[in-house]
Amino acid sequence: MSFINMMVSDYWSDLDINRRVQSLIRFQFTAEDELKAARLARQETKTDAEAAFIASVDAAITAALTEGATARSDMALLKDVLHVEDCMRIVALSAIPPALDDQGAVTNQDSIDADVAAKSAAQAVIDAASDPVKSLVAERNPAPTSASP
Repeated sequence: MSFINMMVSDYWSDLDINRRVQSLIRFQFTAEDELKAARLARQETKTDAEAAFIASVDAAITAALTEGATARSDMALLKDVLHVEDCMRIVALSAIPPALDDQGAVTNQDSIDADVAAKSAAQAVIDAASDPVKSLVAERNPAPTSASP
């Protein structure tokens, strides 16, 4: 898991994730520290302290980049979950009742057909969801517990 909170519906763009990764690095090292480590890495000879400094900067960058990759993966999963939840809301809507004219003919058949098609398409998305998506949807939307009498 990353810094993406999978239990809320917050959307993190790629730019948001990039900024967070950068802040994870900046929390430990300044831009000048990064430049210094890069310059020291190019030197043929390094002191133990310089080598340790380079290693610590590299480790912080690697950890932040790994966290960013995990966040992108989490965000992709969350996008799928949010889409399935939207589809669940569509499926849960009441059916459009027929409106009848004076002769008893249905006047809103196009609306009824569009509603049925939308619910069918939404159900297909729900049915096709991957197991990780279904698991997270279930975790985010627990079944209500009935109160005992």
